[in-house]
Amino acid sequence: MHIKEKEMIFGGVPFIVYSDGSVYRKRFKKLSGKLNYQYKEGFVKSWGNGHGYRLMSLGCEKHYVHRVIATAFIPNPENKAEVNHINGIKDDNRLENLEWVTRLENVLDYKKKGRTNITNNKPVRVTNPERGNSEEINSVREAADYLKCTGSNITYALTHKSKAKGHVVEFV
Repeated sequence: MHIKEKEMIFGGVPFIVYSDGSVYRKRFKKLSGKLNYQYKEGFVKSWGNGHGYRLMSLGCEKHYVHRVIATAFIPNPENKAEVNHINGIKDDNRLENLEWVTRLENVLDYKKKGRTNITNNKPVRVTNPERGNSEEINSVREAADYLKCTGSNITYALTHKSKAKGHVVEFV
């Protein structure tokens, strides 16, 4: 497939956005009061946000790579708020893998492809390290009820290998 390119400006700095998911910063000098900024020419580096998506710094602001690519190349006449990764791979930011969707369309696509949220009916084991006893519980929500905390507390403990209300929580 032929790689498309489009010039855009973010934070007053010129960039070239490519349909393969890469972004190139053009050499640029910016005068701002008494300060002079000089941006070096080159491809912009991206980094993971911890949830599978890629971020990059454009000008002085952070942007999701998939939103930059979609904004550059995909018309959005219905003003849809979210960008879906068609193949479900969150760091695959190629143009052909992106589409504008509503929140509902994104959630339905997520479920249709068999991707599930961590809170969906996955059994967990809750262990009290002081007493040494453990309970197998049917879901994150039930574990939250059991420990009298929120589902977010349980999810955080599961994803960060930490404790919830002093208890070790792990998937069975």
